[in-house]
Amino acid sequence: MFSSISGNQPSASRIQPQFTVPALTQDERLKLAEILFKYDPFNLTAADARTLRKEMSRAGIWPSRAVEQTLENIGYHVNRPQPKKPVRTPAKSGDTALIAQALAPLQAVVRNYNLANMSPADEISFYNRLREAGLTK
Repeated sequence: MFSSISGNQPSASRIQPQFTVPALTQDERLKLAEILFKYDPFNLTAADARTLRKEMSRAGIWPSRAVEQTLENIGYHVNRPQPKKPVRTPAKSGDTALIAQALAPLQAVVRNYNLANMSPADEISFYNRLREAGLTK
């Protein structure tokens, strides 16, 4: 067993990998061009998009940044996966009193100010009142 290992090698946490986007090969570009020639990027239906993706995968052209760039350069709109939004659950009837109680200190501060038209002195006063009410740090 080794009790420790040392050396002049950089630690794994300091090594930063270098990633590059692999370019499409000439064969991939030709296959992609043959497929894309069949479609109008400005009048693409959802069914067309599904068929286009199937044709690309049958041709061995997989989603990549290079394919995305090529599609965008010739007028296709590429939809990137969006992060899922948190699901909001509606407040239960017993929660409304709790919510109103939590909002009361904020409402007490806000009602004394015209938030749409505040002078610099009003802004400082507003933030101080929020801090005094324990609403900010």
